[in-house]
Amino acid sequence: MSNILVECPQCIASVRVGVLGPLQYLAEKALCKVRYCDTRQITREDIAWSDILVCVRGCEYPTLRVVQAAKRAGRFVVYFLDDDLLHIPTGNASTKYYSDYKIQQNLTKILSLCDALWAVNPRIIKYYRRWCSRTILTRVPAKIVKEPPKAAEPLKIIFAGSVDHSSLVQEKLSPAVTRLLSEFPGKVEFTFIGASPKLPEQRGLQLYSYFDSYDAYQELMINGNYSLGLAPSYDTPFYACKYYNKFIEYTSYGILGIYEAVPPYTDIVRDGENGYLCGGDSENWYGKIKNVVLNCHEIQIKTAAAQDELLRDFSHTKISYELFEQLPELRNFCAVKVDPSEVCLPHMRWLFYQERIQLLIRMYGVLACFVIAVKAIRKIMKLFRRKLEK
Repeated sequence: MSNILVECPQCIASVRVGVLGPLQYLAEKALCKVRYCDTRQITREDIAWSDILVCVRGCEYPTLRVVQAAKRAGRFVVYFLDDDLLHIPTGNASTKYYSDYKIQQNLTKILSLCDALWAVNPRIIKYYRRWCSRTILTRVPAKIVKEPPKAAEPLKIIFAGSVDHSSLVQEKLSPAVTRLLSEFPGKVEFTFIGASPKLPEQRGLQLYSYFDSYDAYQELMINGNYSLGLAPSYDTPFYACKYYNKFIEYTSYGILGIYEAVPPYTDIVRDGENGYLCGGDSENWYGKIKNVVLNCHEIQIKTAAAQDELLRDFSHTKISYELFEQLPELRNFCAVKVDPSEVCLPHMRWLFYQERIQLLIRMYGVLACFVIAVKAIRKIMKLFRRKLEK
């Protein structure tokens, strides 16, 4: 039985759903053992314990040091990637971070050291296999969290995404939402999570900032009784490399989706069957949403069809074993035993924060001291809130 160590700067959705989802299912079947660690918390003992290291979206120098230590110790290293991180478009909140020349160098160095590239989109494999020739393609497992809500007024419509999507929302959805709220007063309600639509406060509009707590976010999605979910995108190579996460997420919460008619949504959505596909401008979004609102009696039927597909093709059992077949090392790779003292790894917490400060200086120059101060205050406040909650 292999010991699998999963590493990432923090336990983001890519870790929880994309990696730990299938691996923990295999662990429950006693086919492997799984341990997750934030990068800054990894120790020599963790590397010595592991047979396999799974690096999730790694691109910082501390992750490079972890991968180098694992390789020297004879560990099998897998790189999980679900985004085209080398080509983040301008205008995103993360553009400066991923455009940093050291971040880009670290990413390709890490990937070139790995034994296998694990992706959830074939386009990622096409672009990144130059650094790692062995590739694994899987889907992300999912389960039904909530059945579709019963038809009711107002019809609740949601967009859930990061602040990175604000310009996308403002360009494609905001004009449509303004018109629909005017035409259907009291009959529709729009909720935006994360991205700001830049609309004035008004009846039928709910706004939530990005949730730091995944549990709080999940509670809202379960109890919000949303019937319709919106997923705009752009027709570019970067967005085509993404995974159709919104189809999985909306469907799992009993929400029928309207998705932009571009990859990757066209890889999974069949218009009028398991969701709707929509043209890219605000006029198309207005027309499509209006048509669904006028025919809202069809929503439950189509949501049920989408959920049947999720149960059939995206079960943890099916996807975990697909991964197992492509990567048999998960079960039978045993690394040479080493003593923790033999693992060449620096003090990770110190290295992590040192590198983060240097990165912020490269990104913001003299303004870095203010950015660091703000981040420190936010972290302290977050820790304080957690203590109060306990």
